[in-house]
Amino acid sequence: MQPRSERQKILWAVFVSLLLHLVVGVSIASFGDKLQPSLPEEEKPVELTIMDLAPIPTPPAVPKSTPFIDTTAQTETKNRRRKRSNRMRIRSRPVNCQH
Repeated sequence: MQPRSERQKILWAVFVSLLLHLVVGVSIASFGDKLQPSLPEEEKPVELTIMDLAPIPTPPAVPKSTPFIDTTAQTETKNRRRKRSNRMRIRSRPVNCQH
């Protein structure tokens, strides 16, 4: 009978040890942060800055100067080129073209 009672003692010891570990683990998990001293948090009051913003001035209504403005000389040059191009195209066609 001795082996059985000794086996029971060992099983009870293992069971109590597991139970004790479980209780200690749960208590540390639950109250572990309470054991450490908490750092004092510096509470600053909320600051509100009021700034006087002047109204943004609107830019003056000046028409934008375009960098390319057709002058009469440029227009005449374009017309001459166009007319010459048309003449050259007409001259390059065969005269007796039958379709």
